[in-house]
Amino acid sequence: MKIFYKSIILFWSILLFLSCNSIDDLSNGEDEELIYNYEKHKNNRVATLIMNDEQYNDWVENNTFKKNKSNLIKLTKDIYKEFPDKYDFIILLLNESKTPKSLETESAKGEGSFQPVSNDINGIGCIIAQCTNPIYSNSNLFGSSEGKLKGVIHLGNRKLIKNGPILHELMHHWANHALETESVSNYGNNISSFPFGRNNGSHWGFTGGNVNGQLGGFIQSTLQEYDDSTYSVNKFEPVRHINDYHAPYNELELYLAGMLPIDSVKDFDVFKNITSLSLYAIGSASNKRMRFKASSRTTYTSEYLKELLGKRIPDVNDSQKNFKILLMVISNNSLTNEEFNQIDADAEWFHKKEFDNLPEYNFYEATKGKGSITIGY
Repeated sequence: MKIFYKSIILFWSILLFLSCNSIDDLSNGEDEELIYNYEKHKNNRVATLIMNDEQYNDWVENNTFKKNKSNLIKLTKDIYKEFPDKYDFIILLLNESKTPKSLETESAKGEGSFQPVSNDINGIGCIIAQCTNPIYSNSNLFGSSEGKLKGVIHLGNRKLIKNGPILHELMHHWANHALETESVSNYGNNISSFPFGRNNGSHWGFTGGNVNGQLGGFIQSTLQEYDDSTYSVNKFEPVRHINDYHAPYNELELYLAGMLPIDSVKDFDVFKNITSLSLYAIGSASNKRMRFKASSRTTYTSEYLKELLGKRIPDVNDSQKNFKILLMVISNNSLTNEEFNQIDADAEWFHKKEFDNLPEYNFYEATKGKGSITIGY
């Protein structure tokens, strides 16, 4: 009988053990269940996150990337169930021929958006409003348990890797959190400028540079000064490069990104309190200038930048210059061969470490060969 009872006890103990482990396994399995389907493509550069029609329509029509951070976090966490945590940036590319109108806002076309996730650099300003310490990390919140993820970029159609704001959106990781800048919403007299830098839009506005910046600004060398605080410059865009983003980074952008020493940044001006702005042509219709009135003008030297921002840590000698990107196409169906070939070719071009004669700039060209990107898994 003792042997019988011992056998019964052993039987139930084993059954309980197996049952408990089965529940744990099931629970873990549920945690690991994917919300979306994924397709990995040849060349290992492009992957597709496939939503059902309802999920996709909700993502596009409700501009989820910009307006629903909790759903964005669910999406990135789902991605990390399928892909390793080794990427500095995730790019979410909509499988659309043109950017949907639903992504437009009052201030942007919706072609590109940047979601900051973490920062480990001192001396470039504060990414988070009214912060006292620029170092922060929400990587784990987005599913990056290793803390690698710096930011997530959303692009509104499948052609925007080569013909869109990808350089602009990447630069948002480093800039503009350093300078207080201002901009205006229209031409005219008796207008008022509004904050546009740091945590109020993060663009250069009426800021000079050696070239037009990816985040906006005018060419400093074209500045002319007149009486009564009036100035003129070659036509520019306060929010982005004037030539549809087809340009390299300017010196200030390269410094903030850790690609140049601060002494390489030539003096530039920042204008605020702008009360008038007009556009006029000189000689030919294509040669246009902008004339504006501003009661505040601040000249930034490299020494002043050092004093304002403090030392960049890590500096140009130790800064990260090579970055990994996961390119994820968001779609409600599998990519056609034509769609895949176009996206894959653009991705290959964007991460090439070479200069070409194309009007577009990839990351290597935009950083003057000092930085590089790898796209793939």
